[in-house]
Formats: sequence, C-alpha cells, structure tokens
Amino acid sequence: MSFIKYTITGSTGTINPSIDGDLQIASIEIYAATQITLTQGLAIAPTAPTAPTGFVVLWNASVLLGGYSVTICGQTINQDLADSTGQFLCSYDGTTWTVQSYPDQINNSQVIKGTGTLNIINTGSVTLTTGIDQNYQRASNTVTLTGNSDVSLSTAGATENDWFWIRLDGGVTVGAFTLSVAGIAISEYDALNGGVSVYAFFDGTTWRAQQMGGSINAADIPDGTIAVTKFASIAAYSTYANSTASPAVPTVETAATANDVLTASGFAKLVAANFAPSLAPTSIVAVNISNAELLDGFTTGGTLAAAAGASTLQYPIAAMMRLEFGSAAFTTNLTMKIQHVGASNAILTQVGGLGSASSNIFYFVPVTGTIATSQLIENADIEWRVATGNPSIGTGTTATIFLIYTTISLGLA
Repeated sequence: MSFIKYTITGSTGTINPSIDGDLQIASIEIYAATQITLTQGLAIAPTAPTAPTGFVVLWNASVLLGGYSVTICGQTINQDLADSTGQFLCSYDGTTWTVQSYPDQINNSQVIKGTGTLNIINTGSVTLTTGIDQNYQRASNTVTLTGNSDVSLSTAGATENDWFWIRLDGGVTVGAFTLSVAGIAISEYDALNGGVSVYAFFDGTTWRAQQMGGSINAADIPDGTIAVTKFASIAAYSTYANSTASPAVPTVETAATANDVLTASGFAKLVAANFAPSLAPTSIVAVNISNAELLDGFTTGGTLAAAAGASTLQYPIAAMMRLEFGSAAFTTNLTMKIQHVGASNAILTQVGGLGSASSNIFYFVPVTGTIATSQLIENADIEWRVATGNPSIGTGTTATIFLIYTTISLGLA
C-alpha cells in the first residue's frame, strides 16, 4: 500500500485526503521528524465522501496535544495515541465514520521488559492503556504547566492484576496548577525535582494507585492551609501536657477559664497573689570600669542601673568589685561607694579595695549609722563613685562592679 505523506507542524490545522472529487480517498502518512506541540487543533477528514469508502492513516509522529485536539474523521484521538506510531483504519457507510486504532505493537507493546517514554503535557490528559502502553513508563520531559495536567489509566481492555509503574524524573513546573498521576496529586517539589514513582494495579473494576518515594517540602505547605478538622478536638481551655518529672504520655489538662495558667502540676488561676511584692524579681548587672574612669571616679563616676520610672525605687541589695591590677596601685581616696544619683549619702561602700597591689575580689557593705540627709531617691539611677576624691597613680588597674538589685513599686498599699 502506498501513502501520501503529510509532514505536519503544530499549526497544520486541516488535512483533506480526498482526490478526484471524493470519488477516491488516498491513504496518508502523518509525519513529523521531531516531537511537536499543537498550537491549534488538527483535523483529518474527507470533505464529502461517497459511500462505501475508506482509507488508512499511517501515524508516524509524536504529537503533544497542548490543550488542543486531534480528530480523524470526527473521532478524537487521545494523547497516548497521538504520541505513538500506529495506524487508523477509517470506514464510511454513508452515514457514519468508523475509526479503528492499530498501535504499532513493536514500538508500543505492553511488556515488562523495557520502559515507555511518557511525556507530561502542559495542560490536559494523557491516557495509558493496557495492551498498548508499556508497564514501565518514564516521564523526563521539561514542561511548564499552563493548566491542570494529569496522567490517567484507561479501564478499556484492562483485566484484573494489570499494572503500571510510572516514574517521574522531574522537570515539571507546576505553578498555580496541579499535576496528578493515576489520581494522585504530585507535589510541586516532587514534580520539579523528581525521585517519585506511582504504582497502580487494576482490581478488576478500577485502578488502585499509591505513590512511592517523594518527600514533603515545607515550602509546599501554604500558611493556614491545615484545617483544624485534621486534628482531634479537645475540651475548651485545655492543652496536652506532661505534669510528671519524668517522660510520660501527655494528658489533657483542662482550665476552668481563659484566665488560668499552666503550672507544673496542671492549671492554676492567675490571681494578684501570683504577683505579690515579695515575689519582686532581682536583677544582676556587671559594669566594666576603665583605668581612666577610676582616676576620675570622684568627679564623674558611672551608672550601674537606670531609673525605672515614677513611683519606683531601684534598691541595691548587694555588690562586689573585681579589681584587675595593672602596674602600679592607686594611692589616696581608695573607698568606693554605690548610691542614688542626687543622694547625699551612699547605700553600699567598699573601703580600701582600690589600693590593692594585686588582683582581688572585694565586697561592698551597707552603710550603717545615722543618716542625716537623703540616702534613697525615687526614680533615680544607681551609680558608683570614689568616695572622697579622685585617686592617684593606679597605672593600668581596672575594675568590674557586680550589682544585685530589685525594683520596688512605691505605690503598693
């Protein structure tokens, strides 16, 4: 049998195989040297056939539908046939065209050995059929979806225990659309990166499929998309907790109201007693003092803790000084003091430590005795100073003062 050869492109459009005013219809070959993607529909049909008549279409092309359709004598050809070599026998009885497909069993027979090439299309459906397409299918083409795309399995001709193994090598950019294989949605990450397979078997009625491999990528889970209904419900104002001092299965701890707080043994009411004045927290601060600052310690001094605001008092509890000896000891004015800025009297003092000729740690003691003028001042910084005047010499010697203090509210009843 001879064929008239038609070399097609993605935009071929319509092919009319009629000659001699439709009295004779020639058998034709549809040919493409490389795989093409349709940019419009492709229709093959005589214009006004005289019955009875018929012809053969030899399909020797790999065509990706790309959202368009291929029709032969009015019959729509699915993606797997458009992408495979074979023949179509077209018969006309005066009323209806009958189109029978005869795939090339050499290139497309279903066998366990070997792998079929599966091309994911940018939109639409590719259908795999037992007896026509190979069991093993590998999709490795690069494509960006312009619509939803899926690989479906035909039940036509399928018998119980028929199966497909479909391997995805990646290269599919999903974007805002979806890619599904045998009814399984493939994640955006796996579609692009591959490494996932879908195994499907026919149970005599329907195809059963499961995904093999693949991974869950956090970037593929949009914020707020996990519905509350996916979690087991628990009672109001409750949480899962472990109130033991050793590993244990968590239990549901339930609060009476939204004002309760979780404690080590369950829930407790949040009340004013939880914040009693006796529970005022303490703070620890360490301030480094340079040699130059020590030599100017009577004139200027330095801040240890900033004021906390009106009706508050920064109260020094204890302090110590770590002295790092340089090359010469300080002489004269060797007493350090801690006080409120603006106060006439110190709160804590350390006598003589500045005069040490070696590195040491010294503690401050509270000032005792009668205080004739102010000692504690509301909303004032705590500062350090040298007590009676700037010291002398003290070459290279530095200090660090460690202060423990608390903030007291003066508005407490």
